Amino acid sequence: MKKILFLIILFSICFSSNGFALYVDVSAGKWNHTFYNVDKNGDGNYDNDPNYNDTYSPAGNFNLEFKVDENSPTYYSSYGFCVDITVLAGSGSALINNITTDSFKKSAWVLENFWSTGNTGTQNAGIQLAIWDLIYAPTATGFDPFVPLNTHNSGLAAFNEYTAIIAEFNAKYPANGFDASKYIIVNFDDKQDMITTNPVPEPATMALFGIGLLGIALVGRKRS
Repeated sequence: MKKILFLIILFSICFSSNGFALYVDVSAGKWNHTFYNVDKNGDGNYDNDPNYNDTYSPAGNFNLEFKVDENSPTYYSSYGFCVDITVLAGSGSALINNITTDSFKKSAWVLENFWSTGNTGTQNAGIQLAIWDLIYAPTATGFDPFVPLNTHNSGLAAFNEYTAIIAEFNAKYPANGFDASKYIIVNFDDKQDMITTNPVPEPATMALFGIGLLGIALVGRKRS
């Protein structure tokens, strides 16, 4: 019985803590080509970024698989979007952090209102552009870092998705902010950070899990 109670306490501590580490496998999801260059500094200079293709760049969602370590089975799968354009995406150990900054809360609102499993690559590309805009545009000097300079048809469609999302965001985002507790930031050391759904069990799920373990313990005591 003591061992079971210890497991319940340990489970609660690990999965309710901010900043605990997991291994996260990252792979490409539904993408589309969107823009030719990125003006990360907001200075109007769209020089080719070495992290991106010098003709056009893809954008969209990633597939994320959460594990205790690299060789463990996946215990949670979700989608993710990039919130860090300074490095390339990849798998590895990451810290799972709650969302506290305003720009990440706004990005979570976009996911809550525009993400679905039935999205096309173009729709996901529009979401990604909107997230980048909400995170980086406030630090730019009057320039939108993600306006495509020379778009082809699919890039224009993604850009139209992006502008529609931003327009709805401007019209509907709550004045008192957004409760982003359903979402988290996956912080890698040297890879693109991601915004995704929260793998931490909700309190009701935690309670059911604990009740189940207690039930197993009681049955074990009766049999003994």
